[in-house]
Amino acid sequence: MNILKITSIVGLSALVLSGCKGAEEEIDGSSNNNSSVKVELVEDKPKNTQLDATFPLETSSDNYSSRILPSVIKSFHHYKNQGTVILSPENVTDFNLFVNGKKVNIDNDEWENESVYQLDISDYTVNGNNSIQISDVKGDEPQVHVQISYPTVIDDDEYYTDNETLDLVDSIIESEMENGFTSAQLTVIKDGKIRKSESYGHVNSYNADGTLIEEDESAEVTEETLFDLASNTKMYATNYAIQKLVSEEEISTEDLVSDYFTDFKDDESDEISGKDVMTIEDLLTHQAGFPADPQYHNNNFTDIEENEDGENALFSQDKSTTKDMILKTPLVYEPGTETRYSDVDYMLLGLIVEQVSGNDLDTYVKKNFYEPLGLDKLTFNPLDNGFEKNEIAATELQGNTRDGVVDFENIRTETIQGEVHDEKAYYAMDGISGHAGLFSNAKNLATLAQVMLNKGGYGDNTCFSEEVVQDFTKASDINDTYGLGWRRQGASNNYSWAFSSLADSETYGHTGWTGTLTVVDPSNDLIVVLLTSAKNSPVLDKENDPNTMLGNKYLTSNYGTISSLIFTAMDDNNPTEKSDSLLIELVDQKLAQIKELPEAWDNEPSKHSYNALVDILNERKDGSDMIQDFLDNNEIKALDIEE
Repeated sequence: MNILKITSIVGLSALVLSGCKGAEEEIDGSSNNNSSVKVELVEDKPKNTQLDATFPLETSSDNYSSRILPSVIKSFHHYKNQGTVILSPENVTDFNLFVNGKKVNIDNDEWENESVYQLDISDYTVNGNNSIQISDVKGDEPQVHVQISYPTVIDDDEYYTDNETLDLVDSIIESEMENGFTSAQLTVIKDGKIRKSESYGHVNSYNADGTLIEEDESAEVTEETLFDLASNTKMYATNYAIQKLVSEEEISTEDLVSDYFTDFKDDESDEISGKDVMTIEDLLTHQAGFPADPQYHNNNFTDIEENEDGENALFSQDKSTTKDMILKTPLVYEPGTETRYSDVDYMLLGLIVEQVSGNDLDTYVKKNFYEPLGLDKLTFNPLDNGFEKNEIAATELQGNTRDGVVDFENIRTETIQGEVHDEKAYYAMDGISGHAGLFSNAKNLATLAQVMLNKGGYGDNTCFSEEVVQDFTKASDINDTYGLGWRRQGASNNYSWAFSSLADSETYGHTGWTGTLTVVDPSNDLIVVLLTSAKNSPVLDKENDPNTMLGNKYLTSNYGTISSLIFTAMDDNNPTEKSDSLLIELVDQKLAQIKELPEAWDNEPSKHSYNALVDILNERKDGSDMIQDFLDNNEIKALDIEE
């Protein structure tokens, strides 16, 4: 096959990729300005970048005409006012460089062989897809090696200083805390920049008897405070690990689980078989056939299988035994026939990561993701890794007892702070499990989520391939709210209760039982991380529903209100009237729910949540004709609460 090298195409300098999302101005083929861009020498080439190409690009002569444009233009993902290019010219006297069709005026007279140059292209980049072209390369068999790193997150929370809708978010969370809610952190990344980062409340809110802790007796939540991520662990530890191993072809989603564990097989007494055909994909999509919660840690749990003594036949409180019990766990439906969310799926996936990598899960993700990305607030078992209790938001007040309703061997009874709340992770997996156990602050977690929007990398670190990102976030065949691990908005918008109805149908993310939410919306280039300590409050009705705490009844911990307000705030048009109208709408909806569902709202925290909104109305009425008119025409008052 003959190889042709393309060095120049007339008029191509003005050609750009159509539909560059987020472009702020029309590109006409001329430079943004007449100033020259200086280059600087750097010591080494980066090892991992999103774009790594050598110009002139080669194309095959057997399909020449159709490969001209694809062979001379390369695309990369970046953001407006960000980006550098690494150039390594060889035998080059001159060349033209175009970014998004605009010629970059380079201030450099001579290109030395074996030298590495860095060039700032931040004046030429746009949000989303960008194009780069090097043409008219001159010299004796010249070539220019080009590298562009992945975007990194820039802190720009001053951008929305006067955003009234984001101010309303603060008012709601703060007012709910004054009315009994616990604590929270919120980080919003838009177009690669942190647009909001706030912390609210104290690390421990209630005494074990259900009374509020005095503010001066509990440390304030700061940006550095860690939160128990619960099931967000599934994504930002286990899924990331699986995605990397798939990218490296160490595993395949089509692999059988039994390929990794020879003891994983159906028992003759099992009513449902299928372990011999179960795949990694079945685990990722929660279609593996496992029960939702076998409670390996609980010797009194007998819903799945009991032994001759009438106790849990799968009982275990050490990791080695738990692994055996997971492999023995009987199926409750045939793999691939339905979707049933189960922690067992991710406990098993975590074990597969350990089996393949030869590392414990926490070591693997720390070495491959957290440390290379400079994320020092992401860890399992924080008290064993340099953190103090007052640096970590507390969870359940009376251990895992649900205010005394639950009991099992070695159960914790004191307020949980610094240890993973999840029982299977804590008692049965030494605090490190594929389904729960990870702690983080909102900023670190949002930065880690940016890897997904970056199509698999961050800075000079490639975490996994763009193809893997696409494969893991597309809808499953059975349920479009599930990807490979990721929860999705879906065409039906069935996840809008958390992600917001304003989120695009391709939005993905996850929630966590302790009160955590991550939202990744590629269409809007938006990340929302909301971490709360909703479970750090008394059980609402321990006899009938011991898993619902007071903190679960507030707008903040129900996610959708906060995420919807954030989506609304990102349109850069947020006058006071807009936020006032949103507040009025919230109050109207609350009133309607109270009237239509009186029993559901006949509880202290729901009333407190409503009263928090009334407090905000009263605070704003003097400066708002809209709110004052609303109050004049409606009977709006705080609800009476029996203390």
